[in-house]
Amino acid sequence: MALYGVRLVINLFDLCIYRRYLEEFIGNRKTSMEFSVLLLIVCELIGSAVNQMGISWLNFVTMVAILCVYVCQYEAGIVSRLIAVLLYMGIMGVAEPLGYLFNKAFMEKVLDDTTVSYYFIVFFMALLKATIVEVFCRLKSGKSIRLSAMPKETQYMLTMIPLCSLISCFLLIEVAKELISAQMVVLCMCIIFVIIITNYVIFLMIEKYTTVEEKQHEEEMIQREILYRNEYYQDMERYQEQIQDIRLAEEIIYSANPVVNAILKVKSVKAKEKEIPMQVTTLLPQRVSVDIGDMGVLYGNLLDNAIEAAMAVEQEKRYVHVESKFQEGRLLLSIKNSKPSGTSSYRQTSKKDKIKHGRGIRSVRKVAEKYGGELLLKDQGEHFEAALLLNGITKLE
Repeated sequence: MALYGVRLVINLFDLCIYRRYLEEFIGNRKTSMEFSVLLLIVCELIGSAVNQMGISWLNFVTMVAILCVYVCQYEAGIVSRLIAVLLYMGIMGVAEPLGYLFNKAFMEKVLDDTTVSYYFIVFFMALLKATIVEVFCRLKSGKSIRLSAMPKETQYMLTMIPLCSLISCFLLIEVAKELISAQMVVLCMCIIFVIIITNYVIFLMIEKYTTVEEKQHEEEMIQREILYRNEYYQDMERYQEQIQDIRLAEEIIYSANPVVNAILKVKSVKAKEKEIPMQVTTLLPQRVSVDIGDMGVLYGNLLDNAIEAAMAVEQEKRYVHVESKFQEGRLLLSIKNSKPSGTSSYRQTSKKDKIKHGRGIRSVRKVAEKYGGELLLKDQGEHFEAALLLNGITKLE
């Protein structure tokens, strides 16, 4: 009866591994969570009942039937479902020979009871399958755990959990060696199984925690970006009012693109107030496939940082050079500015609100990624250059 219970648990564990594999491989389950769990339990009971008959070919047929039935609850074509089943059977095909070799090399020398040895190998193969499937799922999803998001004390405590579990498993193995018997091996195997499952559940909880933290961080960045855009447009309105009083600025046309032209006018007034010569060269169409808000984030942030850095040097050394052009579906922006030697326009700031200031470059990088581009920052000692490239930009009529 004890061995039947062990087999029941291992079969359930096998199906849980298969479910984890399907959730990652296909992902679109059309049934409810309750139905999926119920189907898993029913399949497990049927599989365990067939196992008790001890007929090898019937066990194999039942296993294939269960895999095929369970995959039917996922939204995918017949070919995709068939590939999923065959690939999982391939994983099983790797685990079982390794289990057989492990049995020949070690277990037959340690255990005389063939039944206990059999269940131990089944247990070993289940763990091996779980490891292979988990590695497969990790590689496919590209997920990672950011322990850096947790407090140091929490990180230290988490590292102690698998270490203590490993020590416990070794102690149980030593106990089984001293008091070797079928019942003791089964008991130790069950305890080790529970320890491993507990560690895995903790691992999933950590992953869930870091995923939630990442989503919150992304939402916070989006909210900050929205806030910055609002602040930027308010700033633009204030400078536009000042521009009305500066006729020279009204007469200068920096760009055929009205959005870029407005931004450059605003920033030229700001540079003029700080006694910073600003040289502008732009070759842009009137309309391009870049959102107005994104254009404001890109040009506004980079020019703000360039002007701030130039303010930190002597008046006669101050300058900001802006060059922007559209060519073959690419939008390029290059901003060079003077700065004190040994400091970086984008890594250091004299502003009191360093967090608020620092999010500007993060927003620029995020917008650049949106358009399949990149931002390059080059520190040249007494001057700094920001080079921005956006790809896949089209000219609009």
